[in-house]
Amino acid sequence: MQEVAVVCTDGEQGGSAVYIDVHSEAQLYAHPGNACLSSHGCVFSETHDLLLTAQRGKDAILVNHPARPSGRLYHTAERVECLAVSRDGVYLAGGTPRGHVMIWQLTTGELLRLFP
Repeated sequence: MQEVAVVCTDGEQGGSAVYIDVHSEAQLYAHPGNACLSSHGCVFSETHDLLLTAQRGKDAILVNHPARPSGRLYHTAERVECLAVSRDGVYLAGGTPRGHVMIWQLTTGELLRLFP
């Protein structure tokens, strides 16, 4: 089993997500333009090999697969600042600065519930 570290960077020109092999220290993949908000704004789903990042300055979540160069962008009703994936990899939860919590089905991106 390959062990991979995912590093999200943030900068004035946008950020990137970089996948690094833990043992060889080789860079495996890079996804430019992946400006993550904070340490809580990035989450990795082992079940689906997906990196999900809440986008800085946008009402959106970017979904990347390590082996694919471009990701899917899920637009949200408001800015999301923290993310979590359920243990079984079925659900994605996001929290907003206004105290709302959104629950999506991870594979489809369908918004299932919005808690006030």
